[in-house]
Amino acid sequence: MTKEKIWTKNFISISLVNLFVFTTFYALLTTLPLYVMEEWGGVTEAKGGLVVTVMLLAAIVIRPLSGNILSRFGKRKMLILTVILFALSVIVYVFIQNFTGLLVLRFWHGIPFAILTTATSALAADIVPKTRRGEGLGYFTMSMNLAIVIGPFLGLTLTQFVTYKTMVIILNIFTIISVFLALLVKDHHKASKDIEMKEEKLTKKLSLQDLFEKNALSTSFIGLLISFAYSSIISYISVYANDLG
Repeated sequence: MTKEKIWTKNFISISLVNLFVFTTFYALLTTLPLYVMEEWGGVTEAKGGLVVTVMLLAAIVIRPLSGNILSRFGKRKMLILTVILFALSVIVYVFIQNFTGLLVLRFWHGIPFAILTTATSALAADIVPKTRRGEGLGYFTMSMNLAIVIGPFLGLTLTQFVTYKTMVIILNIFTIISVFLALLVKDHHKASKDIEMKEEKLTKKLSLQDLFEKNALSTSFIGLLISFAYSSIISYISVYANDLG
């Protein structure tokens, strides 16, 4: 029996979108605290960490709504819209001149990021053949793991040789590539099925059950503990390394 293909154009495209988006995210995550502390006087380490926290706070607020948004408006449509908004948000970093403006931008940036990363995961689950879903989603997750390695290394390396604004422009090239890759992704759902689901969703009021799945809470709690430790480290590791010289 011939195995169904995982590495299709669709799967490669959505995986690369995920890779470039998270590479940009992690590059900014590790360089922004250093940038605001070194370039803007009076910014403490706590405030440097706040530029990381505020984006993730926005993502946390929007994330529970993301699934419902994708169901109502379509996964591919929201993928394209949010990756464009994500790319536009990155270029705005070049023009920010004060700490308050940066916090506002970071909060806004977290909104398309939350929906975009939900859309990539949902589309990847649809694209991967059911008979090879575990294997396929493992490969897809690897794109994010690679970004965790590439993003901080790229961001911190670039800041040693080019200005912060130049680094942001380079990262924006990645996001522009992501937009073109997103346009290549096709939604596997049948049109008729989508219409039926959309009509059903539009007539149904939003409830707490649409936002939280109780069967996922135990697994989510494990993820929360791991992410809590990891986020604390990655937010301040560049600042700590800088203090060590």
